[in-house]
Amino acid sequence: MKTNWIAALIVAVMSLWYLGCYETKLDYTVNPDGSGKVLVEVKATPMMETNQGNAGASLAKDVLKNSAGIDTWKDIEYKKTDDGKNFFKGTAYFTDITKVRFKNISMLDSINFYKDAQNNLILEMNSESKSEKKASTKTNLSSEEVDKFVTEQKSQFAQMKPMMGAFLGTMTTDISFQLPGKIEKVNNFKMDKSGLLRVSFNGQKLLDALDKLMANEEWWRAQALAGSDLQKGPPSGFEMNEQLFGEKGPVRASSKGKFKAFFDYATEMAAAQAAYDAMITTLGLVDESAQPAKKVENYQGGNFNNVKIVRTTLSNLSDPDYNLFGNDQSYRLSLLGELPGALLAAERAVVTRAIADNGDDLLPTDEWSRETTYLQVSQSASHILWDVTLLVPDQTVKGIKELSGFVYASSASGAKWVDTGIKELKEGSRGTSFDVTIETITQNESSQEISLKFAVSYTMIKDIQILDATGKVLNTQKYSSSDFGDGCTIGLYIDGQFPPKGSVKIEMYEDVQKLEIPFSITNVSLLGHPMK
Repeated sequence: MKTNWIAALIVAVMSLWYLGCYETKLDYTVNPDGSGKVLVEVKATPMMETNQGNAGASLAKDVLKNSAGIDTWKDIEYKKTDDGKNFFKGTAYFTDITKVRFKNISMLDSINFYKDAQNNLILEMNSESKSEKKASTKTNLSSEEVDKFVTEQKSQFAQMKPMMGAFLGTMTTDISFQLPGKIEKVNNFKMDKSGLLRVSFNGQKLLDALDKLMANEEWWRAQALAGSDLQKGPPSGFEMNEQLFGEKGPVRASSKGKFKAFFDYATEMAAAQAAYDAMITTLGLVDESAQPAKKVENYQGGNFNNVKIVRTTLSNLSDPDYNLFGNDQSYRLSLLGELPGALLAAERAVVTRAIADNGDDLLPTDEWSRETTYLQVSQSASHILWDVTLLVPDQTVKGIKELSGFVYASSASGAKWVDTGIKELKEGSRGTSFDVTIETITQNESSQEISLKFAVSYTMIKDIQILDATGKVLNTQKYSSSDFGDGCTIGLYIDGQFPPKGSVKIEMYEDVQKLEIPFSITNVSLLGHPMK
């Protein structure tokens, strides 16, 4: 029997060393069908920071990369706080709350959401799914093996407790849920007068709970005999819940009545998805090529011109005896695809088929491991780079017979220039189109900055110009942009000063379409080279 849950916890804790200890706040809004959104706020105390300017971006990239079950994000921001912590904030959209996972930043993201026989909505946290309950069977361990199991767990915990205390002691997670209907029953949740559910967790509570459980050999013997899969994380169960949250039993709430959606998921998610690519590019969360952008015509349809493997990573690390390095068994490929035109945005990629040359299926069993929402788009927007994670091939595999799937993106057929109706270049000036407003004009030593607010998503704006009273385009440079809800702000600066009279024009994308673009790679070696 594998008994590595402490090692797994230590590996997770050690992964925080670069980014630091997390303080996480998750505010969920859940529709009756399980779709919804969650406002994510994370603070991290950096432990190893070699580049002050990149620390916040590293935290943001870590949150985005290690989130599963998320369709898209909006309103992302990151910064360094006055007390030296890295801060991330963003709203994530999900189709199914039970699929949502936030690796590293939260230890309370295993959620069940369903209707019971009485048509009540049930929300449970960190509970086994039905399939997991069926898979949990009693073992035939001897008394000696059970004793060994308990001794090993207690020994590992004693050795690792100081390290866990250093990291976990300052970790906190605060989660709230807004559920449809009227909340009827709660267990281990706190509920305010509005019906908002809240549960809190901190690392010190976990350490204290582990201390008590480690002293209870009968509890550990029961865990061993029940065949608990302790590799998946710290022990759970009603006893642990009582230690962590105050009540024995599940972390559970039920709701009844008329279940009305809080918002139109498809509409709101689509708007956020369309703005996502431009947002992360503006925020510096996509590693763009340093080469100058080349003009590429807008994508008008068709498959990839070519898709090739540009990087391979094989991790076949299994260390059950010494518990030093953890377990990482995966075969990861980076794919570069070239399209016959420029995209507006690339949202996600899904692998649907991965067959080795010997016929083995390399597709991950977990469907969420087959999908990525972290796609990098070139400056020309005609090249996309994304990662694919497959199962580790066995020793008889020499190559890949077929690797295929789909990239989901959006395109625009063209763009046109629109005069926003601004007549004066001064603070407070309002235009007649897109509710444009000049929010601020700031004087610097040798330049001026202007901040413009629009009631349109930034991803819909291809370009922007400021003109003087004669219609001459001024030589401005963009220094900032950000999305908020259905609008955006854009900051420009000019050497010298803006004239008192002038106008603002924006080039708007037209006929935005959602795309499903197939990709396929056949008969290549494990390193991506063509096979004869």
